[in-house]
Amino acid sequence: MPRKCCVPGCNSNYDSEIKKGGPVVSAFRFPKAEERKKLWLLAIPRKDFSPTANSVVCMKHFSEDDIIRYDLYKTKDGTTQQLLLRCPKLKEDALPRIFPNLPKYLTKEKSVVRNDPQERKKSFQQNRRSN
Repeated sequence: MPRKCCVPGCNSNYDSEIKKGGPVVSAFRFPKAEERKKLWLLAIPRKDFSPTANSVVCMKHFSEDDIIRYDLYKTKDGTTQQLLLRCPKLKEDALPRIFPNLPKYLTKEKSVVRNDPQERKKSFQQNRRSN
């Protein structure tokens, strides 16, 4: 039996959705590390929620960048192959950010990592010299 998502407004893996022909969606348990768990709880718009050992968040609430679908391995001849995982995994720093059935302001885009202003200036100057 698939685990049901604990995010408000999400019906992933509920019997009613599966009977309608909806897909079974992969779900991820809350992190064991307390700091990561706190970040997940802050990200999920649910008041006074305390996750249990069976609480999960489905993959619909994570950006595609946060989900690991393939595993890399080396063959005997030294080439690298990709193997599709039966059960997708999350990256270590993944956070639930997408909440499609809730108001749009609750969905937070993944922040863009920016370089230090001094590094950007050096890069800009180097690019100008090379052109």
